[in-house]
Amino acid sequence: MAEQIEVLGKGPRGPKGWTPVLLPVTDGARKLVRVSDWTGGQEPKPAAGYLGAAGLVEDIADATDFAGRGLVSVEQGNDADLIYTYTDGTTETIPAYFADVLAKAQEVDTNTLAVSQMLGMVETKREEVAQNTVTVSDARQDVENRQGLISLDTLAVSQMLSMVETKRQEVAQNTVTVSDARQDMEDRQSLVSQDTIAVSQMLSMVETKRDQVAQNTVTVSNARQDVETRQTQIGQTKVLIDAALAAALAAGWFPIITETTAARVLALTDAGREIRCTFAGAVSITVPPASSVAWADHTEIVLVQAGAGQVTIVPGAGVTINSSETLKSAKQYAYLGLKRVAANVWDLTGERQIA
Repeated sequence: MAEQIEVLGKGPRGPKGWTPVLLPVTDGARKLVRVSDWTGGQEPKPAAGYLGAAGLVEDIADATDFAGRGLVSVEQGNDADLIYTYTDGTTETIPAYFADVLAKAQEVDTNTLAVSQMLGMVETKREEVAQNTVTVSDARQDVENRQGLISLDTLAVSQMLSMVETKRQEVAQNTVTVSDARQDMEDRQSLVSQDTIAVSQMLSMVETKRDQVAQNTVTVSNARQDVETRQTQIGQTKVLIDAALAAALAAGWFPIITETTAARVLALTDAGREIRCTFAGAVSITVPPASSVAWADHTEIVLVQAGAGQVTIVPGAGVTINSSETLKSAKQYAYLGLKRVAANVWDLTGERQIA
């Protein structure tokens, strides 16, 4: 008698709420069980198949043959277990028998979600690609613009290199110029050193001259004092001469002789006379030696610069004329006195030009 396998009603819902729909299948002499469908769960639905040794199989040839094994019923237990019940009342539980197919369904679910997400990402990428296409087009235009700028920059660099070469040549020339300038500077420094020595020597000379000037200042001061003293003496002498002349004239001395020419050589007849020189130009009065004129001892002659011409007393050959100042009259109307004090020696007094 052929074995009859009872497939019980739906068992407890397994993971994700799925319960297999179990159907007995006869394959010739073989007794098989097929999961024809799943009910009550959340998509995606697990795969159908035949009960195999380690799980559901698609090929009927791989299905477990329950003929002759006294299998009475097949049902799904909790947590995807598979429970076999035999004619002797025993049961066999295969833990998590349906776990693999359920896991694959979960994996499919996960993969479906991943695919959905990837499709979303693909769409996003597609939009980005569309935007990037525009960006690439803009970038291509920018590249072309930059290539144009690079060409211009290349030309500019070429020109700059030419300028650099020119500058390099100028630097080479300037290096020679700097060398010459350095030599010139050294020469000038040598000259400056020499000038410094010369300046030092000149400063020493200036200091010496300053000392001499200080000494000369004292000398000038003394000379000024001496001049003032001599002027006082001249004034006093003039007073005496004027008084003497006045007395002489009152007594009938020194008759006047007027000399209108530029030169006169004194003669013996001029002794005791007043010679008034009225010439407008310079006048020279020569005193001849005793060999020419037999002068008496203590002969006196008075001379007056009556005109504009200055009177100069000129000693003849071998004649000496003593004077505290020059042998010239001081100014118009100045009186001069000549007195013979020795052979060929005369004293000159009166208003004379200061020496």
